[in-house]
Amino acid sequence: MPNTEIKNELLGIIDKIAELEIKQNEIRDRGIEIRDQLNVIRSKHFVEITLATNDKGKPLYPNERVRQSALTIAMDVDAKCKDLVTRLRTTDKELQEIVIEIGRLSSRKVLLMGEAGITNPPFPDKNSYGRFSY
Repeated sequence: MPNTEIKNELLGIIDKIAELEIKQNEIRDRGIEIRDQLNVIRSKHFVEITLATNDKGKPLYPNERVRQSALTIAMDVDAKCKDLVTRLRTTDKELQEIVIEIGRLSSRKVLLMGEAGITNPPFPDKNSYGRFSY
C-alpha cells in the first residue's frame, strides 16, 4: 500500500477513534443519569420500607435483612425501575461495543504504522512510561 494511502487511512482511523470516544463519553453520561434515577427510586422505596409500621405502630420490617428483601421486591415490581434497568443494560452494551471497536481500530492503526515504517508515534502515548525528560 503506498504511503499516501496509509497516511489517509491512519488519519481516518484517528478521526474515527476520536468520534467513538466522544460517543463513549455521551453514553457514559447517559448511564450516570440512569443510575442517579435508580438511586432516587431506591431511596424512596427504602424510606417507605424503613418507616412502614403495622396497626400497632411496630416496624413492619423489623431488621435490615428483611428491609433489604422488601427493597429488592419493591424495585423488581416498580415499572419505572424496570425500564431504567433495561436502559442501563442497553447503555452498558453500547459501551462494550465501542470499546471493542476502539480496540480494533487501534490495532489496525498499529499495523498500518508498522507497514509505513513508523516505529515510534510522533508524540508520547498517554499510557507510555517514557515521560518527557528535560
